[in-house]
Amino acid sequence: MRETLSPFAVIGAGRWGGTLAWLISHEIGVPVRLYDTADVIKSLRKTRKLGNSDLSGCMVWLTDKLDWVLDCGTVFIAINASHFGELLTEIKQAGISLEGKLVVLCMKGMDTTGLFLPEQLAAAALGCDIAVMGGPCQPLQLFDGTRTTMSIATNGNYSDGATAEDLCNALQNRPISFEPSESVIGAAVCGVSKNILAFVGGMLDAYGWAHKKPLLEQIFMEEARRMIKAFDEDTSIINGPFYAGDNKVTLYYDGSKNVVGGRNLIEHGFVTPCEAIDAAMPFAIRLSELGLSYGFHGWAATVIANAEQCRTPTKAALRSRLRYYAKLYQLA
Repeated sequence: MRETLSPFAVIGAGRWGGTLAWLISHEIGVPVRLYDTADVIKSLRKTRKLGNSDLSGCMVWLTDKLDWVLDCGTVFIAINASHFGELLTEIKQAGISLEGKLVVLCMKGMDTTGLFLPEQLAAAALGCDIAVMGGPCQPLQLFDGTRTTMSIATNGNYSDGATAEDLCNALQNRPISFEPSESVIGAAVCGVSKNILAFVGGMLDAYGWAHKKPLLEQIFMEEARRMIKAFDEDTSIINGPFYAGDNKVTLYYDGSKNVVGGRNLIEHGFVTPCEAIDAAMPFAIRLSELGLSYGFHGWAATVIANAEQCRTPTKAALRSRLRYYAKLYQLA
């Protein structure tokens, strides 16, 4: 499998893109071509070292032109989701064909119209197979020696070539265990939803209500489940330590670095992660268009939209929302 998928391309030399390139080239031994703008590559070469290894070896550094991607069978995209549309436009304007290639989206998000990233890629009609990579993996975990798990999702609606299991088998390595899933939209929905869940989870932390997180998780799982079913995908959503496989995707896991500390929310306002702000409103709009309740996604979107910096709402407002949606979804 590694021979049929190599060389690998990684578009985006930021924290996660650089980590992926290092993992593929050093841990797996597959040649990698890492692409970003000249300024990013120059800065990365000067300042970035990952663990005990720099970004060299089996890697080729590329800037400015994307035509090299034609020589790569698998393309990982790890850029800010807000720039994804610009990248697709650049690819089309350059006349680059991705037909027959496997494009793995290593970020999560939606555009302003409410389209998830794999939908945007499918709509671009570039002829590629589509996969989504997700999970709790953090680059620092890897280089601290902490083994972690990620999922890769492909499905029949989007991928006619390499399966998630194929790609997972090719990428298995010492720091990361890759688990296959069969729901591209499921992975995309849960990836976006998890960031918004982190925003509301931080509010619960702020008021010492960590014991209410299980109820919050149930509410979010119900919203994500309804959205996934609207795409006619048969996907289970699970809670607890991260696991993906047997057609399951994760929404939330204990100890997630995405759960923002309440103190940060109170003292500084909610500024990061930016994905929560970018995703909340489009997600709520998409829920509404599908005839589903706005739910906590819509409420979080309203909080974000009405505050220059997202301040923690009152206890009464948070308590009322928890009660309302628990009743709406018939949760204990």
